[in-house]
Amino acid sequence: MRPDGVANVVLAIIFIVLDTIAVALRIFAKRRIKRPLKSDDVWMVVALIFFYGWAALVIYSVIGVSGTLQITEIVDLVDLSFVTKLLFVASFFFPFTITPLKISILGFYRSVFPLEWFIRATYIVTTLCVLWLFSGFWTILFQCTPVRAVYDFSPAIQAKASCVKFGQFVFLTEILNSCLDVIILALPAFVVPSLHLSVRQRIQVMVVFLMGGFVLITCVLRMFYTYNPKNPKAVPSYSKGMMWSTIQLGIAIICGNLPLYRPLLPRSEVVYPTVTSFISSARGAFTKNAVTPTSKSSKRNDIHDIDDETQLTKGSRSTVSDEQSHVSYPLKAIPTESRYDVNSHQTV
Repeated sequence: MRPDGVANVVLAIIFIVLDTIAVALRIFAKRRIKRPLKSDDVWMVVALIFFYGWAALVIYSVIGVSGTLQITEIVDLVDLSFVTKLLFVASFFFPFTITPLKISILGFYRSVFPLEWFIRATYIVTTLCVLWLFSGFWTILFQCTPVRAVYDFSPAIQAKASCVKFGQFVFLTEILNSCLDVIILALPAFVVPSLHLSVRQRIQVMVVFLMGGFVLITCVLRMFYTYNPKNPKAVPSYSKGMMWSTIQLGIAIICGNLPLYRPLLPRSEVVYPTVTSFISSARGAFTKNAVTPTSKSSKRNDIHDIDDETQLTKGSRSTVSDEQSHVSYPLKAIPTESRYDVNSHQTV
């Protein structure tokens, strides 16, 4: 294997292991606090399965066929055609990994910020993500006419082939993908400032939600290695482009699971950026006007459930429950016979 081939295989194996652990810890964290799996967990598992497909095709292309992913260095025409076919199939796994991951993160947002306008915003962004997925799918599928011209380099096929400028296509796709990432990362910023938290706690909360910002860096690097403005049809380094695509997918899955790991950490009075009082503050602020006196108990239970699921500010201290802090004592009427006549006991 050539050095670039080794790098792609090693990265694929490393992120298979790391992403599997990341999703397993997510599920274990929920099981530990006896919380059921929800739709955001299912979408995360779907993203992991598609990443397995991507990584498997990368590994097989290097180990089983050519020893490299730099297609300009593959001399044998049969190997070149086969590797290109494998990578053509792998290119479908990229959007089908990223999109379920984004849907999972947006679903997690809805469970944390139960604001009506915020929930509508997450559904709008989800729709944009699905549109991005299908637009990318059809463009990848029909990037060449006929379709087999992508991987069939025979003169008869190439003579009548008409293909899009692949480097330019990847560049535009990543621009749209990066815009969606920025929107998803920015959504909590519209809610966190309105919470009843200190400046330090707000910063801690935003850091948790902005940890996915590293994915934007990998997007830029992927565009750098797959787009040449002077020759939009060519790909400067196909191998490095695949390598950074693997890193982008792997890091995105890890970052998408990090906010749910708080139940796995020891509870203490040490300042930890967790979700507990943050979620309580958020939930209380969002449901304050909707709660009636008869539903105080259910409201308290809802807050307790969400705190257990995601916990995010300081380790919370034990507090007095509503029943203990709002004890009511019945007032008895004073009988008229017990009235005290002040005038009858005056002293001279």
